[in-house]
Amino acid sequence: SLPIILSLGSIVTSSISHASMAPSVARIPQLISPPSNAGPAEHAQHIINSLFPNTSSPFVPRSTKRENSGSFQSRLTKVPAVISPPMFLRNKKRLIPTPFGELMYNQAVHLIEEFQKALETLEKAKREAASLKIGLAANVFSALKIESLIAQFQEQNPAISIKISNETDYICETKIENGELDAAFSMGPFTSPDIVSYYLTCESIYALLPKAYPIGNKNTLNISDLYSEALITSDIQNKGYAVLLKDFQKKGLTPHIVFHSDEPLSHLELVRKNIGISLFPEHWLPMLNSIDDVRALPVCDLHKRELFMILKKGVSENHIRDKFVHFICRAFETFC
Repeated sequence: SLPIILSLGSIVTSSISHASMAPSVARIPQLISPPSNAGPAEHAQHIINSLFPNTSSPFVPRSTKRENSGSFQSRLTKVPAVISPPMFLRNKKRLIPTPFGELMYNQAVHLIEEFQKALETLEKAKREAASLKIGLAANVFSALKIESLIAQFQEQNPAISIKISNETDYICETKIENGELDAAFSMGPFTSPDIVSYYLTCESIYALLPKAYPIGNKNTLNISDLYSEALITSDIQNKGYAVLLKDFQKKGLTPHIVFHSDEPLSHLELVRKNIGISLFPEHWLPMLNSIDDVRALPVCDLHKRELFMILKKGVSENHIRDKFVHFICRAFETFC
């Protein structure tokens, strides 16, 4: 009988006025009694259909507030009563609550409010269940051309809400561990036991220098050719910077770094001004197609940048995330 209680609670809030005392028996109109062969559930559904014919839920007070009072009450008089003792009485002008009705209202109004909060919580959970939170490390974003892949996935799955955040490699990993992201694209390696990674691709590191530079006549370079040169590298917050330092340290060398930046145009401008030699990733090469005063040479003994999609290990089944993971793995022909 709870749905009936809630419905009547809504009725009281919008359609009845309180009486200071119960009317005499002579003034009580005859209440409609339910057929003896009908169960409470049948009466409950009949009341719901009669009072709220145009709404899918009788528990939202707004639907009753929009009702015309007269038409609402006229339909109400045709509805069988399933609650005993009577909660309200009817006359020509209005519905009058009995003392039982007032008592029920005072109890039911809190239930109605809590039920409305529950509905809102469920609706929020439903929206979040249909969303996907993706993190992109700045140094990986353009290398993987991930924006076009995400656009394709969104086109194929328009009901899924995709939220993208641009982060550093390290923040991507932290947010994956904390459950703030469903998936992220970052540079390896990874040391956290809470992260599972899917290898996607790799790219070489190049040295960008003026054509007239003394070592510019070679076809390839090594770390030993560069350690004493002024170097322009990726930002210190970029994992590529840490990998670069380790490569030099393994050779017992310390690089002479004069500038940090993740902006390819900044690297190019500094090289052209002879400020230093840039160490930059392979996917920046196309910007040099129309430039003839600089040269890009591969650095053979610098580790290639390995790029991954990462997830949190041990997360409960997530249909939307898994669908995205399989989409990305197919795009890179990776086994997932």
